[in-house]
Amino acid sequence: MKTIQVYRTRAASILLSKSMLWIPLMLAFLVSGFSPCFGQGYVDTITVQRKDGMYRFSKKGEEFNIKQLSNSLKSDTEAYQKIQAAKASRNFARLCFLAGGVMAGIQLDKVIDGEEPNMTLTAIGTGLITLSLIKVNGFNKQVKQAVDTFNIGQLPEKKKNKKSMDLELSIRGNGAGFMLRF
Repeated sequence: MKTIQVYRTRAASILLSKSMLWIPLMLAFLVSGFSPCFGQGYVDTITVQRKDGMYRFSKKGEEFNIKQLSNSLKSDTEAYQKIQAAKASRNFARLCFLAGGVMAGIQLDKVIDGEEPNMTLTAIGTGLITLSLIKVNGFNKQVKQAVDTFNIGQLPEKKKNKKSMDLELSIRGNGAGFMLRF
């Protein structure tokens, strides 16, 4: 009788130890199944980086110029209006810089030739160059605002309001996981 009881106890402990092996294996399977999941939804935004004193724009890793940026912002009317105003500001800055450079350059040429420069024209030229630098700074700010307006427009409505926080189970092509939106 004792041998049967010992056998039952031994059999139960073997079954228990085998079932104990399944728990870590199942946990490992579950963790590995959910690990490649990313909870962030993809939003098609434009990134702005300042390199070499100039702003560089990129979308999906591809860099583009101001004309291509303007074409990308056509879908958002507010952002497109801001980029158009920025381009007008840039053109005005270029015109001021050109006129100021010509005025100051002519006076500098007179100094090199040994003639008396017209200080009024020199002051006006220097003022136009300074104005152009201020307008270029305004252009940079306007472009950044236009891109920010576009990027905010690409976010879901819940992100725009910033009042709600949702926890969802997300199943995507590359796996499943929890997505926290706030």
